[in-house]
Amino acid sequence: MKRIFYFATMIAALSLVSTSCAGTSNNEANKTEETNGDQSNTLVNNYINSISQAADNNNGESVSSSTPAEAIKVKQSGDFSITLNGEKAQVVKGETVTVTFDRFPTNLADFKRTYAELSKTMAGVVVGNLMAYHLYFYDEAEGTEALTLCNDSNNIKNTIGQLSQKFSKKKISDNYCQPFMVASYLAGANPGNAYHPTKPYTVKLRMHPSDSRAPQTGSFAYKGIDYTLQIWCNGVKNEDGSYGTWRNVEVLARKGNRDFTMFNCPSLYTQVAQISFTTDDTFEELK
Repeated sequence: MKRIFYFATMIAALSLVSTSCAGTSNNEANKTEETNGDQSNTLVNNYINSISQAADNNNGESVSSSTPAEAIKVKQSGDFSITLNGEKAQVVKGETVTVTFDRFPTNLADFKRTYAELSKTMAGVVVGNLMAYHLYFYDEAEGTEALTLCNDSNNIKNTIGQLSQKFSKKKISDNYCQPFMVASYLAGANPGNAYHPTKPYTVKLRMHPSDSRAPQTGSFAYKGIDYTLQIWCNGVKNEDGSYGTWRNVEVLARKGNRDFTMFNCPSLYTQVAQISFTTDDTFEELK
């Protein structure tokens, strides 16, 4: 009997130890699962928070990309012939100049290095303004700074006031907004093809052909000579149903400065014709 009791006691003890070990093992496993679960929840929460933070930072708008290593390729055919006799400027009326470029600036730094060369010619100043408009469409802060670089101070307020209403991505749902406005000045683009320009982008300009728009010499408001140029716009419908006309812009050559700047250009940001209802094409944003 003693031997039987001894074996029964040993078996009970072994069972107790086994149960205790199993319990300890299960507890450790549960702790591990709880720890892993906490880590997983933390990772998921961090991921969600990072997405929310990115959305808050972007405010639903596109962020300017990094500056391309290669600058915009710009080519100008000819230049406006200008001679000075004292303060009197003489030009060749109706003289034409063409400017081509391969892309639009992606950010302010990209614009600045391009405009440093464009500002050396009157035609370049006009094209520079189109590039600044394009930049403004995507980033109003950078676009405003670009416009400040290529406009006389008297012209900035009116320009930005109009662009903020008719050429801003924030207004894209407004029928008054025209994202194709800049494209209307590029060769090949017209309402009938949803303003799809040919590449490289081409802008055609000419010196105003009329004697009544002869260069204006400086007044008490500014020091320099104001030249009236014209830029070809494909977004104006003529009486015969065709599209295209010249629009006036005024470029200022300041006394003592080698560079030019935009002086007055209400026609440049005037509305153009809507995309034709006869086409199934849609406007593609310029790159």
